[in-house]
Amino acid sequence: MKNLFKSKKFLSALVLLGIFLLGTGVGNGYATVPLDDVKFNYDEAQNEVLTKQEAIEDLEAELEAKQKEIESAESKHDSVLKNIEDDQEKYDTAMTLYEDRETLSKEVKELTDNLESKQSQVAGLDETIDTKKAELSTVNERIKAAEGGPIELPAGKFVVGKDLPVGRYKVEPIGRGSNFATYDNEGYLDVNIILSADSSIGVSEYVTYMLADYLIESDTPAIYTPVQ
Repeated sequence: MKNLFKSKKFLSALVLLGIFLLGTGVGNGYATVPLDDVKFNYDEAQNEVLTKQEAIEDLEAELEAKQKEIESAESKHDSVLKNIEDDQEKYDTAMTLYEDRETLSKEVKELTDNLESKQSQVAGLDETIDTKKAELSTVNERIKAAEGGPIELPAGKFVVGKDLPVGRYKVEPIGRGSNFATYDNEGYLDVNIILSADSSIGVSEYVTYMLADYLIESDTPAIYTPVQ
């Protein structure tokens, strides 16, 4: 219908029909119009039709331009929405990475703390191992000494098997001498004598068994000589 009204031929036909009706006096109230007047009215109507047609075409061109602007705006709108969605996705990805980083940082800290704790434990164990090695070395030296000759111990308390190898010994005082006693592994008194170079005070030597975990209490330095 829109294209039909846009047709110049159709508009011209309408104008001619109007002129014909005016010229023939169709219906009551219409008078006869001279031919010159009819021609003038036709030209005027034709010009008006052309003017209206041009106005319509201008409006249609303007409408088409506005439609293109709307389509362009909608395209930009869709593009902006797409950018927003892309940015949101990037933001979500960044936040996920940040949260993962925080989690990993906490795990790394926990592992670092555990490592430091383990290193501290290892250091303590190393010290214990060094101490035990030193004790073992001392025992080995004493065992070698027992195998090869007498062992000298100062006055004090000693544990057989730790400070002195298990075995049978001849005990002799160094110097003036003093009290000498041993206790078995249950704490009962086993030997209680006075070691002294002066026979009027005590004995100059004493042979006894030194069994595991026996306690030696000597108030005098003494020489322990392994015997069969």
